[in-house]
Amino acid sequence: MVKEKYTLTDIAKVRKNYKIFDYLIYTRISQYITLPLLYTKITPNQVTILSLISAVISSIFFVQGNYVNVVFGVIFLQLAHIFDAVDGELARVKKMTSKFGGFFDGAINHVTYYLTIPAMAIGHFSTNKDPSVLIFAIFALANIFLISGLKFMFKADVPRKEAGHQIHLGKGLIIGGFSTHVFILGLGALLNQIYYTLLFLAVAGALVWIRQFYSYYKLCKN
Repeated sequence: MVKEKYTLTDIAKVRKNYKIFDYLIYTRISQYITLPLLYTKITPNQVTILSLISAVISSIFFVQGNYVNVVFGVIFLQLAHIFDAVDGELARVKKMTSKFGGFFDGAINHVTYYLTIPAMAIGHFSTNKDPSVLIFAIFALANIFLISGLKFMFKADVPRKEAGHQIHLGKGLIIGGFSTHVFILGLGALLNQIYYTLLFLAVAGALVWIRQFYSYYKLCKN
């Protein structure tokens, strides 16, 4: 039975922990998309597909390399994450969560990483002819692979402990995750600093998985 009236409060109630950039930006937008969708037959998985389509379009723009296309790439990358927030809100409010839905959502997030980061690097290389940006992109993607792999290995081994891949600020606010990458990539591209953005992700990502190793070491030692 469809609820007669939904409110923004219904959406806010189903949120537990906030990624910091979700709290500041993305869910403040996504809730206004989610609210009318609650009255439709659109499913969370269909919204996840919209997220994927936005990521693909974003990558097509990024790979062109010139700044105008980069700006459009940023816009569609942000849309990809907004739709990613919408699918979760829609699923939780309408109680349509499922194991496949969670897997599908996470998989599309990783596809977005592995589309947009190489596209940004290739686009930057095509206009600046500096091969080091391609190396930074490889390391940035390797970091994401390692962080995700260690996270799930940690969770399987010690399900009640944190894997050290996020920074908790208190009051449910967290630095890390998909929204942090999307924000950093978008901001760096808008500032026309793709080279330094990918360098930052290559270095910062390595520090994250090193912190994961250290978290597990401390747990075993204790």
